[in-house]
Amino acid sequence: VMAVGGGITVWMLSGGSEKTVGVEPQNSPTTKPAGPAIPFGVGTGLFGMYYPNRDYGKAPTTRVDGEIDLRWEDKHLPIPQPADKAFAVTWVGEIEAVEAGNYEFQIAVDDGCRLFVGGSLVIDSWRDGGVESKTSDPIAMPFRGRLPIRLEYYNQGGPGITRFKWLRPRRASYGYETVPKAHLY
Repeated sequence: VMAVGGGITVWMLSGGSEKTVGVEPQNSPTTKPAGPAIPFGVGTGLFGMYYPNRDYGKAPTTRVDGEIDLRWEDKHLPIPQPADKAFAVTWVGEIEAVEAGNYEFQIAVDDGCRLFVGGSLVIDSWRDGGVESKTSDPIAMPFRGRLPIRLEYYNQGGPGITRFKWLRPRRASYGYETVPKAHLY
C-alpha cells in the first residue's frame, strides 16, 4: 500500500513490474482524515546535560537551554563550577528548517566541540584552545524539516564560550545568526 496525493493506491507486483489495482479517493467515506498539523516554530530549546568534569565521569545535571549563545561564568552553570573550571555539556534534540535549502552551521567555542547533524559528524574540534569558530559544510534541509542534532562541548579551564549559529539559505547576506530556540526541539 502506498499513499498518493490524498488517497490510497494499492500496488501489486506482477512479473517485476508495478501495476495499480485500485485507488480509494480522498472523499471516500472510509478514508481517515489527516492528523493534526505538525507545529512549526514552537521549539523551546535543546536538552542539556552538564557534567562537572571533561570526561563525563559523573551523573549530569540537566536543563533545557533555549538559544545556545553562552559565555560561561559561574552564574550560567547549573552545576557548581569546579575549582579548575573544567566541565562538559552535551545538548541533544532536533533542529527545524525555516526554509528549504542548504544550511551551514557554525560553532564558536573555547575549548572543544563536536556537532552531529542527522547522525553525521559535521564539526569536529575536540581539543583545547582559545575562542575559535568552526563551520560545517552545507547541509540540505527541506522546509519545516527536522534533523536530530547533538552538540558536545567541554571547557578545560578559564573562561568558556559556546555559540551555535546557522547560515540560512535565503539570508546569506545577513551572515551567521544564533539559531533561535523556536527552531530547536
